[in-house]
Amino acid sequence: MNTFKKEFFICSVISIFFASLLLVVIPVGVAPGLWGIGEVVTSPSTWPNACALALLCFSVILAVDAYRKWRSSPEDKTVASAQTDWKLFLTAVGIFFLYYYSVPILGMTLASAIFAGIYAYLCGARNPIALGIVAIFIPVFLYLFFYYVARVVIPTGLLKII
Repeated sequence: MNTFKKEFFICSVISIFFASLLLVVIPVGVAPGLWGIGEVVTSPSTWPNACALALLCFSVILAVDAYRKWRSSPEDKTVASAQTDWKLFLTAVGIFFLYYYSVPILGMTLASAIFAGIYAYLCGARNPIALGIVAIFIPVFLYLFFYYVARVVIPTGLLKII
């Protein structure tokens, strides 16, 4: 898979992930109500929606840019290559559904650590140190952001007993 096609694939999967967060996961997972600090009162889904929307926009922009570069590149565009790409894409979407259904069981932090590593591997990362950093940094950042900045309770799953 050439570089531009790989970038397009990664950005497309990320776009689907953030779109599903915005349209499905956040409305289902965040309890309705109001909370606030001082005089500012917002819904608990405000920060998650804002983050998901911003990241969706960024990933779509990157996907469009990668697609334009891929279409203008003279590299391999065979039917066999296209079939492999679709299998990889559908695998990534299937893994996302596994992630979505594992969050209530494993918790957002643990599930994100596992699936961030799986996605990084699927997207071509083979360095175990890089995979470990991705698998640890992303969930820790998500937890710190949602718990301390957005003040949204995230599913703890198995980590509830700790």
